[in-house]
Amino acid sequence: MRVLVEPVKHLQPGKAQVYLRPEANRLLERAIAIHGAPIYPTGSRSAGRTYADQLLLWERYQAGGPVASHPDTGPRPHMRFGALDISDEGARRAMLRAGWLATESSEWWHFEHPDCRDWPIVTDPYTADGGLTRRSTSVTLYYCTTTDKPSTRESPQPIQMYALAGESPGTSANWLETNSASVATGWASAHGSAVFLTRSSFAAFRDRYLEPLRIAGGTAGDDGEVLTALAQVPAKTVDELKARL
Repeated sequence: MRVLVEPVKHLQPGKAQVYLRPEANRLLERAIAIHGAPIYPTGSRSAGRTYADQLLLWERYQAGGPVASHPDTGPRPHMRFGALDISDEGARRAMLRAGWLATESSEWWHFEHPDCRDWPIVTDPYTADGGLTRRSTSVTLYYCTTTDKPSTRESPQPIQMYALAGESPGTSANWLETNSASVATGWASAHGSAVFLTRSSFAAFRDRYLEPLRIAGGTAGDDGEVLTALAQVPAKTVDELKARL
């Protein structure tokens, strides 16, 4: 769902901007007033999270990292842009007095807006000033498993392919495949949301809607080259896309 979000005002030096729904941002400002000092998020994925953000954290958890839920299961408060992980344990009392809920007993840093679990999952966040508006070449990240079984916390499936797709069906339809997780997640964060597909479902989607561009690995610094290549691929018309169904 497309939802208005706002940037969190107080960040530690050098930290990336993070976003919350306006209701959560107001509650954070109330906590800061009670605390009498800024309350900082812990990092780039400490407030609202895209599907790509949550899946990346879950993959790290599978590899032995900190606990993180799969983006398709559980309450997912961060994906509703209503949860915040704070860096200062001394601000806990102010957060609670302001009305935040401490919902994870093993995570002192995690707080949720009391209504956030009733909010929809945010698939397309945007800001009033256009700060999160997608660029002219919109890109979506597709995670593909090596099997046709869905990947779950109880039964994780290995991920083999990362694909970056161009405009929605009915407009220009370009795609880029890459086996580089850093490229895929970086592009997804910059250009669009993410969809998790099985191997065969991605193949069907690609065959129906997407015009092949190239196979690539590379690094997250390839943005300029990729944008140039995408711009050179002719756009597919609606009729051409329908003919492929």
